[in-house]
This record gives sequence, structure tokens and C-alpha cells, in this order.
Amino acid sequence: MPTLTKPKPKQKGTKSKLSQSPTVEELVEAASQLRRDQFERLRKELESEQQWRASLARATKRSQARGLTDEQIDEVVIRNRRENRR
Repeated sequence: MPTLTKPKPKQKGTKSKLSQSPTVEELVEAASQLRRDQFERLRKELESEQQWRASLARATKRSQARGLTDEQIDEVVIRNRRENRR
């Protein structure tokens, strides 16, 4: 299994006031209160996360079938991401 981790977005120096993760219901409620532009931004971020996870799963499956090491898999994923940005 590859040891890749998605780079975390930069924090602005504030810590979450939540002691636990929010529930799905709380997230849906919060999303329903967003302005249209904020909601679109959230939707795009979630799609990006989903695409990243799908890309990682595909790369892992192909690479493991070829017998590559975790390090080699990491290099393939990074290269593919770089090429897809063009």
C-alpha cells in the first residue's frame, strides 16, 4: 500500500473549536446556510478530493499489479498529477 498523503492546506493559525468531528447532519446544515459562491467553492473542493482519491486508487492498483515499491508508486502519482495540471 502506498504511503502517499495528500498535502494539507495551509492553516491560518487558528485551531478548530470542535472537540469532535461534526456529524453529517451538522455538515449538511452548515452547507445549507452558505452563500451560492461559498457553496460552489465547497463543491469544487469536495470534487477535487474525490478525484484525488480515485487517482490514488487507480495508480495503486496498476502499480501493485506491476510489482512496484511504495516509493515508485509515489513517484508515478506525483508525475501523473503534474502532467494533469498542464
